Amino acid sequence: MLIESAASGSARLPRDPDAVPALKDEAEGVAGGGIESAFPMTDGQLAELAGVLEKRFGRRIETTVVVDPALIGGARITVGDTVVDGTVQAQLQAMARDLRA
Repeated sequence: MLIESAASGSARLPRDPDAVPALKDEAEGVAGGGIESAFPMTDGQLAELAGVLEKRFGRRIETTVVVDPALIGGARITVGDTVVDGTVQAQLQAMARDLRA
């Protein structure tokens, strides 16, 4: 929910202060992205992946990277509500689910 300024009627502020960073990012055309990788990524790999994500989402992506060996291989990428799971862990879970069906 937004509050309009009584003085000018033009400034709109969120009632929830935690929403301010998201509104700022939206206004600046930036999206936060999380990358979970089974192995550390080089700067070149991160730059290439960020470029692909920026093309796909049409905005600048600021990424945070977490290395999680439990993923076995590949990466899980989250941008907003979109999750792209290209991990070996996810593929093994899908195969196990298919075998049980």
